[in-house]
Amino acid sequence: MKSHLLVFLATSVLGFLSNSTALANDQPDRGANEAIAMQLASSYVEQQQLLRRNAPVHSAAQLADFLAKTRITGSPINALSPAAKARFVNSLRFNETGVTSFYYADIESELSSSQAYELLSIFGLQSTLSIMSKLRASTPEDKQIMSAFGNETTYRIMADHENYWCSGRATCSRDVGSICMSGC
Repeated sequence: MKSHLLVFLATSVLGFLSNSTALANDQPDRGANEAIAMQLASSYVEQQQLLRRNAPVHSAAQLADFLAKTRITGSPINALSPAAKARFVNSLRFNETGVTSFYYADIESELSSSQAYELLSIFGLQSTLSIMSKLRASTPEDKQIMSAFGNETTYRIMADHENYWCSGRATCSRDVGSICMSGC
């Protein structure tokens, strides 16, 4: 009887241990997952820096020049109503890396996703489309833009802060409808 009990206990323990090992092997390596996540985030940050560096406008002075040059020829900014355009332009904050914050609520309420893409491309801010869930997407191009830029994964990677504005170096303050960029 004792030997049966011993065999039963030994079999149970071995079964438990082999089952635990199998479960541990079924779970992905956390270190590898974290490394992949870090690599993706790093690539995303590099992409955003490249977009911003190659954008036409990086400063208030460049914005003034851009607005003066496009007054006659037109600009994606002109797709906004006059009041919305004034709010947007006045909300733009810059530092040495480019835009640090802007008011996006009017963009979201007045523009289609393709119009918003064109507008935000002036500053290299296309990735911020991911927080603008209310943008119209009625054309195939609009839908393609929102498919590429309007997803939650992009937003999770972003270090930008929705409903905040850049009130000072490395300081984001609450402001509904604005976004404080990672370079604040």
